[in-house]
Amino acid sequence: MMKKIICMIMAMMLALALVGCVEPQNNGETDAEIKIGVLKGATGIGAVKLMKDSETGKTKGNYKITLYETANVSNLNNDILNGTVDIAALPINAGATLYNKSNGKIQIIAANALGVLSFVGKEEIDDIHGLKGKVIHTTGEAATPEYILKYILSENGIDPSNDLEIKFY
Repeated sequence: MMKKIICMIMAMMLALALVGCVEPQNNGETDAEIKIGVLKGATGIGAVKLMKDSETGKTKGNYKITLYETANVSNLNNDILNGTVDIAALPINAGATLYNKSNGKIQIIAANALGVLSFVGKEEIDDIHGLKGKVIHTTGEAATPEYILKYILSENGIDPSNDLEIKFY
C-alpha cells in the first residue's frame, strides 16, 4: 500500500513539473513594449544586465527602461500610479505606500535586495579590515544603506568617520 502511495505522489510531482515546460501563449502580441522604471543607485542595480542585454538585442522582449533620480522617487511613483510604467524597482517602503495609494492595484512581486551589500574594487582584500584607509563609493546617504554600512564597519572595529572615507552619490 505504501509503495502505491509513493508512486502516486511521484507521478503527480512529475506531472506538475511537466506543466512548467509548456510554451507560454502571447495572445497574438509579438513585440509588446514593457515599460520599466528603476531608481539610479542600489535599488535599480538589478536591472543593469537587462539594460545592457536590451541595448544589444540579446533579450527576447521589447523593453523601455527609464532611470529615475533617487531624489525624485515621487516622479517614479506618479508614473507607476498613472500607468506610464508597467514594472519598477523601488525601495520596499515605496512599494508598500503605492499598494495603499492604489487600493491594492499596485502589488509587490518580489523583494530585491540581494547583492546590494557587496564590495567591489580593483584590489583584493582578505577581510573587512582591509577597507581601512580606503575610499568607499556608495549610494543611500541618510538612508538604510548608510546606516547598515556604518553598523557593519563599527561592529568590526572600524570607525567610519576616521578609518576610511565614504563618498555618497
